[in-house]
Amino acid sequence: MSYKVYNTENIAGWEAVYKTLPEEYQHISYSPLYHRLFEINGDGKAELFYYESDGRIFYYPYFVTETSQIGNVVLSETVYDIKSVFGYTGPLFVNEDYDFVKSAYKMFQEYCNKRNFLCELIRFNPVLENHLKLSFIKIHEFINVKKYVLLDLKMYEDFRENYKPKYRKEIRRYSNISDRIKTIVNKESVSKFKSLYQKQMIEKNADSYYLFTENYFANLEALLKNNGCLYYVEDDNKMKAAVVFVFDKHTAYYYHSCRDTSDSNSNWYNKILLDYTFDDFKNKGFHYCMIGGGVSNSNDDSLLSFKRNISPLERTFIMAKRIMLKDKYEDVVKLWEETHPSLINKYSSYLEKFRLK
Repeated sequence: MSYKVYNTENIAGWEAVYKTLPEEYQHISYSPLYHRLFEINGDGKAELFYYESDGRIFYYPYFVTETSQIGNVVLSETVYDIKSVFGYTGPLFVNEDYDFVKSAYKMFQEYCNKRNFLCELIRFNPVLENHLKLSFIKIHEFINVKKYVLLDLKMYEDFRENYKPKYRKEIRRYSNISDRIKTIVNKESVSKFKSLYQKQMIEKNADSYYLFTENYFANLEALLKNNGCLYYVEDDNKMKAAVVFVFDKHTAYYYHSCRDTSDSNSNWYNKILLDYTFDDFKNKGFHYCMIGGGVSNSNDDSLLSFKRNISPLERTFIMAKRIMLKDKYEDVVKLWEETHPSLINKYSSYLEKFRLK
């Protein structure tokens, strides 16, 4: 059969295809609802390239971003780039063999050429380790970004056996707070979360992208009610600490967290919230919980060291990039360098630099 392309204007069709994937591949970040949230955030146009042949499947969601002008110069033709959604996806191959992977990606490349896609940036899923399916066709440059911690909820009867002994004692000492944890997802709780989360991102001087848009938070509630959770602690009706996870069938992903840094207790609130959440996921029958990595790629990163208290299991977060239309890409980059000379050194390794202003 020939390939099909879905977008959020045909979200029912995309959802139907997503639900036909074997359950072990149904991770929330591959769903159309998840992609629509980031489309609303302004990340581009969400799209799914889907090809199936004799039970073998190529399922690849991504965002399309267009560029029609650089600086004050209007391009003679609009060009596009594609990238993975915030989170972890990348191409999925089901029941594949070498020839299918090669032929499916060749078909995808032909589609990309027709669409004038200049380049591709992939954020692979560290739970699925789906980068391994593409590595042997040798058309991407792979980047080992950093180590991530993964909690296996089924390794032990009590998942806390994964914890380091000192951390396990610490959790027990603070367990009395568990009766103060709230789990309500509604407009009020999401609004409080937004305020606290953005406040902390500003305190950390985070990139403005990670503040997310008003439209994003306005639609986050719907995703969390069906495929996520918001657990938090309040004092005097003020949110002091919160964690957000998203999930589907079997794997949960640590998505957002925040705390009131002016409250000295909020640091250990987060620890108890995580423990409470893991216990809930264990009872729901989940297998894995992706906790993520540190702020930097350093092996000594303090956040990574904290997460290593929770589980000894680690995976590598891997990205990949490639230029698909080399001549057009180089022309656009050259124009960007001529119109933005002050940014050349800062973004020399950035694939989609031509979109930066």
